[in-house]
Amino acid sequence: MSGWQKEYIDKYYRRLPDWKDLTAQWHELLQENVPHNARVLEIGPGPSSDTSQYLSNISGHLVGLDIDPEVKQNKWLDEAHVYDGQRFPFPDNHFDAVVSCWVNEHVENPETHCREI
Repeated sequence: MSGWQKEYIDKYYRRLPDWKDLTAQWHELLQENVPHNARVLEIGPGPSSDTSQYLSNISGHLVGLDIDPEVKQNKWLDEAHVYDGQRFPFPDNHFDAVVSCWVNEHVENPETHCREI
């Protein structure tokens, strides 16, 4: 983040008494909506992410699914799977929750992606 961006965010956002950054808001949503000890699929976790780390603390079993083989380097996952970006390699109703952060804008075929979820 450049100097002017940080200055702008500090001036117009961080000074507000109830301001929370997007990561904190995202983690609150996960805490409220992912059942404790759930079997969770994280789509697009990459080699590491704040979401993976957070989910590893609240889920019972965290599985990562990504098109990039670097997902296998993600130390927060209990399992890591690489797929073709189309069909998920899991049976229906295999997970209690499915999450992704900063992924949907990269999905090649959103209709197939949503159907798989």
